[in-house]
Amino acid sequence: MVPGATSADAAAASNELLIAAGLKATCVTVSPQLIEETTPLITVLVEIPVSRNFWISPTLFKNHIVRSEVTLFCERPFVVKLTGVPALKAKATPPENNEDGDDDD
Repeated sequence: MVPGATSADAAAASNELLIAAGLKATCVTVSPQLIEETTPLITVLVEIPVSRNFWISPTLFKNHIVRSEVTLFCERPFVVKLTGVPALKAKATPPENNEDGDDDD
């Protein structure tokens, strides 16, 4: 998010991409609702109902929703961005180990 942009701007941009992809009945949630100059992070949650968007076995998944959420830094001064680092709560996933300990196959 660039300075001056709002959560409505983020939702509108997300919806434009979803419409361009041909997706229907989507739901976009942007948080926080109020984006200020001191806001370090923005989170966008996109929900797509399977029954309205997929032609392969929609009856088997009629009550399912595909969800994706991403949290990004806003375009702010470095000091403001640093305040958001603790809130990221990143999940560390250890790399997969191959059995012999090297990267060669």
